Amino acid sequence: MKRFIAAAAVVFMLSLSACYISPEVASQAAANNSAPANSYNNQYDNGYATCGMNAPDYDMLLATINNESFDDGKLRVIKSAGQYGYLSSAQVAQIVDQMTFDDGKADAAIILYDAVCDRQNWYVVYNAFDFDSTKDKVESAVASKNRGNQGYAPQGGMMPPPPPAQHAHRACGMNQADFEQLVSTVERQSFSDDKLRIVKSATSYGYISAAQAARLIKLITSSQGQEDAAVALYEAVCDRQNWYVVYDSFTFKSTRDSVDRRLGL
Repeated sequence: MKRFIAAAAVVFMLSLSACYISPEVASQAAANNSAPANSYNNQYDNGYATCGMNAPDYDMLLATINNESFDDGKLRVIKSAGQYGYLSSAQVAQIVDQMTFDDGKADAAIILYDAVCDRQNWYVVYNAFDFDSTKDKVESAVASKNRGNQGYAPQGGMMPPPPPAQHAHRACGMNQADFEQLVSTVERQSFSDDKLRIVKSATSYGYISAAQAARLIKLITSSQGQEDAAVALYEAVCDRQNWYVVYDSFTFKSTRDSVDRRLGL
């Protein structure tokens, strides 16, 4: 009976968190002719959202997860959280880290992906995994979700706007703080495959400038990795009129030719 009451309380609190609007988003809504705070444009600035579960509800969620002795019980709580509230990538990473085994971590990450409101930061979740095989499993599942759910957002949810129109003087790209965090994460990876995985994940739902793309590519040492990174980054570049700056980041000229061929440029 106590467990039932506790579970009911969690669901109630999490349902409240789904309606939570941060002060920053509310302020932005007021500045945009009092449009709804959860409107498409107000939630996003160059593809980035102010989002996540509020601290009291999130702390309660973590405590409830940790009260469960086994991963199966933790996953039941996590499924409920994914249905009733939005989570930031950093919050998901911390939740995933509460699981005992990597299989449970993978399941938790896959379950929560649909509730993540800042998917451009999804790469931070991979730090919670102990094995590359788990990262591969999650990456494959996320790719499948993205293919099957194009245009889909979580219930009441937020998705980044379509790629912006290409204006010659448009200032765009990842904000500097987030970008430096991304660069630091990529630099900490020992192998090109791991660096490439982070780069792909980070740009799936966020926009970057051509100059930022060039800097990321330079962090990858293998020519094949540089080529794959450039192809993956191209769709996220918001100032493609400046794409030429990327060519200076390739170690070999042949890589440029391969990239152009793959992109049809």
